[in-house]
Parts: sequence; structure tokens; C-alpha cells
Amino acid sequence: MEDRYWFDNSLSDEGNRLRLLEAIADPRSVRLLSDLHVEEGWRCAELGAGAGSMAVWLADQVGDTGLVMAVDRDVTLLRHMDGRANIEIVEASIENLNLPPASLDLIHTRNVLMHINEADEIIARLIDALRPGGVLLVEEADYFPLAGMTSSAVFEVTSALVAKWTWARTLPNTISGLPVTDINVTIDTSMMRGGSPEAAFWTYTLRSVEERLTDSEHAAANGLPSVTQETFDEAMRLLADETFWTPLAAVVCVSCRRE
Repeated sequence: MEDRYWFDNSLSDEGNRLRLLEAIADPRSVRLLSDLHVEEGWRCAELGAGAGSMAVWLADQVGDTGLVMAVDRDVTLLRHMDGRANIEIVEASIENLNLPPASLDLIHTRNVLMHINEADEIIARLIDALRPGGVLLVEEADYFPLAGMTSSAVFEVTSALVAKWTWARTLPNTISGLPVTDINVTIDTSMMRGGSPEAAFWTYTLRSVEERLTDSEHAAANGLPSVTQETFDEAMRLLADETFWTPLAAVVCVSCRRE
């Protein structure tokens, strides 16, 4: 089976793409984590740490007596944190990550589990890795707003990549069947404007996989719709157009505490 995650942290443009994502998503993550009252001395895991912004924020909250494990399958973009004594950089896939039972006070993931086939099983393992009262916060994108998109070109191009990312809508049901309390679910969605930071993020994202999206043989082999170069170019034009607006993604945010 082909890897569902198509992006490579070692590429120069991936750093730019992830920093745009941080600028868009970090304010929401900080707000949600602040509401969970992260404390000094906590042991935390930031899974899918990307370029490291949330690992750094957590490290500032837990202080010198705490620890943040920053996990990514490619830690190229995390090396700027090498000097932080309270950050441990771990290069590993989440599927193969071994977290000892009842060892962590907080686990945070964002836009990670949506790419993994065994996401439900991993959620159960993450709950097991929390201490009693420990907190899990999961923020994962779901693309049910695709149905309301205002451009057929942008719909064709983005849906070729994201239409199968529908796992997040099932997350509250999965969490409810586990030994947890204080389940809280919110959905963050908005209209995307052309020329905005969000549109720039999607431009980087789609450009980085352009060959896969416009290669009809690749699309057929992976059960994806074929996207013509003309359609792709029209979508890129609209993403740069400040008069263009469309819904695109929703982020399902679920937090809970282990019993």
C-alpha cells in the first residue's frame, strides 16, 4: 500500500509549508492547550512535531522540571531545538512508537492521525500511555466542507488529495469507547480567501504533489480522479486571487482525560 503521507520534511519548501501551517493553526492549539491548564513539571508528547512550534510552546509551559518529547518520522526541521534541555527529539513513526503505559501527563497531535490507517488503534495506545488524569488533545482535519466549494477547479484539485481524509469525524465515537472522562469536541472551520496565508499553505501543499495529481497513471493506480494540468493551473490562479472565497477544511478537535 502506498504511503498516505506524501510530504517530505527534508525538502526546502516543506519548511515553508509547515511554517505557514503553524501560523494558521498554532493560535487554536495554544488556546485549546491553555484551556487544559498545562502545568510545570508535566511530561508531554508532541506527536508529528513538524517544524517544532508547539513543542517549543509546551516546553515553555512545563519549565525546567518538565519534558516534551517531540516526535516526527523526519526530524530535519526540529534540529533548531537541539539546545533545549527539556525537549527530547525522537525520530520515529507514530505507528512504531513505543510509549510506556501511564508515563505522560499530556499528548498532543495535529494533522497527523488522519494520514494513518491504524488511527483508532493508535488512539487507544495513546490513552494507555497517559497517567490517570492525563490529557489527550487531538486536532485532525476533515474535508466534509468540500461539498460547498465555490470553484469546480479548486474542488477537483484539492479533493484529489484530501477527499479520503474523513477519519476525524469518527474520532468522538472512538474516544467515547475508551476509559476517559471530560470529553470535549469542537470543530474549527472558516472560509478561505485567495491570497491569504491559508491559501498560500494550500498552494505550497498542492504544488509539492503536482506531479502526482496530474499524472493520470498514478491517479488511476491509487483510485484518485485524474486532474488535468489546465484544471490545476486554474486552481493555482484562484488561490492567488484575493476576490476568491471558498470553504475547504474543518478541523475536529477532541480532548479528554484518562480515568
